[in-house]
Amino acid sequence: AALWISNALFAPLVGPAAWPGPVAAEAAGGDVAPPAAGSPSGLVRGIVRPARRAELAAAVPGVIAEVFVGEGQRVRAGDPIARLDDGAARAALAVAVAAADRRGALALAEARLAALEGGRSPESADISGPPPAPVREARARVLAAREDLAVAAAAATLERRRLEQHVVRAPFDGRIVRIHRDLGEAIATGEPLAVLV
Repeated sequence: AALWISNALFAPLVGPAAWPGPVAAEAAGGDVAPPAAGSPSGLVRGIVRPARRAELAAAVPGVIAEVFVGEGQRVRAGDPIARLDDGAARAALAVAVAAADRRGALALAEARLAALEGGRSPESADISGPPPAPVREARARVLAAREDLAVAAAAATLERRRLEQHVVRAPFDGRIVRIHRDLGEAIATGEPLAVLV
């Protein structure tokens, strides 16, 4: 946008000799533009550019399912701008969560180990020697079941992050000045979706 600034604002500050009158000015880091023909006397014309600007892009490819904002709308940092279709990501997360909640194998292994260790009489237990083979096997099964649960929990966390990547969010407070894509359009990873200033 063009910005007009009166000489009266600057002449008292720099003195009339140092302020020659209407000249090209640069405002907020913008491009210099010469005064337009017929512009009012004593005005300076410049191009105003925002201090911050971001091309908002999707972290994953997909089809736009929702657009939450319109051009000219103000947003806060973290506000959702758009959401890509996430049906497959939600299904993957459901499978991962189900696996992470599958504690039956661990409970069974722990119960078997407790039964074996509880059934050993003090007379038959050799404190200095290794435990009997069934006990060693039961302990190994408990450790394996715990490791499986840890892996499943990590997989569920990863799928949650992948699901979150289907939502494009504002990185800072500002205004949406342009939206490049509409509902139902496909978008590639890193392809601009909207402009925030």
